[in-house]
Amino acid sequence: MDNCQVGVFMGYVNGNNRTLIDERLYLPKNWANDPIRRIKCGVPDDVVFKTKDELGLEMILDAKNNNIPFAWVGMDSFYGHKPWLLKSINEKEIIYIADLPYNTRVWLDLPKTEIPKKKRKSGRNPTRERVADGEPEPIEVITLVDRLDLPESHHVFLRDTERKELWCQMVCLRVYPVHDDLPGKEVWLILRRNEGEKEVKYQFSNASADTSIERLGQMSCSRYWIERVFQDGKGNAGMADYQVRSWTGWHHHIVMTMLAMLFIMEMQME
Repeated sequence: MDNCQVGVFMGYVNGNNRTLIDERLYLPKNWANDPIRRIKCGVPDDVVFKTKDELGLEMILDAKNNNIPFAWVGMDSFYGHKPWLLKSINEKEIIYIADLPYNTRVWLDLPKTEIPKKKRKSGRNPTRERVADGEPEPIEVITLVDRLDLPESHHVFLRDTERKELWCQMVCLRVYPVHDDLPGKEVWLILRRNEGEKEVKYQFSNASADTSIERLGQMSCSRYWIERVFQDGKGNAGMADYQVRSWTGWHHHIVMTMLAMLFIMEMQME
């Protein structure tokens, strides 16, 4: 049996400068509800079970409440396919760009919804809204991939790499995600395929409808720098080089890692 700890982290990026600025140690439910394990590992009494996406939202709101300036929040598909999370971020008027699984379903046009009429004289009146009969079914985003090869797709510059400029083919559509079998609020659906690659990225963003294609492209590829953050942490700051089992020990190690990363970044900037 392997020992491991699972952390949820927040990275901060400006251009190619990047570092980690916040973290949460994830406790599985069976750990959070096990008093013997908690005592052995020194878990504080006020720590309760929270899902990874709840921890992520907690850090986003902490950053906002602490007046940390940022333009948008990016996340991978683990978080991007959680409608409640995207809705919560949107309600706080924070712009997000979220990776999606290929089988995420959307409507290209807003379907009509209704509360159906009661079909029988007996029984309760229906109260739950649903998509009206005869309206089209939502489609999986993977079915839209062919649009990347059409003349209407955009050839967009993403960023410089060590060898050359990175460009992509990108399509941006206004769609209605499926939320509890109903159409959600209209958002951007971004389909992106980098030059020289076969993989297609799918993303949602709640950026305003007048956002430029170039801006959406910049947002779309920004998670590359978060991946580099973890490479920096593990390669330069010893992020993975620890053998601790206590709550305090893990947090001490990660804080020292984050301080080392900040110090290295400031040296590079100077």
